Amino acid sequence: MIDVMPNTRNRRFPLNFLLGLFLVCLTPRGIESAYAQTQHEMNQQAEAEAADADKQLNAAYKKLMAALDDEGKALLRSSQRAWILYRDAEAKFAGDAMRGGSAEALLYFGTIARLTLDRTQNLKEALEAYGAGQ
Repeated sequence: MIDVMPNTRNRRFPLNFLLGLFLVCLTPRGIESAYAQTQHEMNQQAEAEAADADKQLNAAYKKLMAALDDEGKALLRSSQRAWILYRDAEAKFAGDAMRGGSAEALLYFGTIARLTLDRTQNLKEALEAYGAGQ
């Protein structure tokens, strides 16, 4: 039997390699830092993203607090405290999947960031519900 396409896979490798190299050369310098390569860099990036999400949450929280009366403020404060306990426990649980490993921090901070962004969205929606989201 005659192989019509012998070693097709081997011929594609140089083409794929050159295409990848070309795309890397086109990458703007500013984007390089957005895509961490080492585990340490990924952990640092996840921690920075969690800190950024926390800033967004604090801004939304302050806006909502300003729109509430005293009773609403007390309820939001209580809700926020309970949510923080939940978020931190959930993040610890997520990080535990890699307990002692170099990716533990990535899972922990990634969960913090994700849950914090979700909470921020919830607070923004609450602000709209109180008619102050404009």
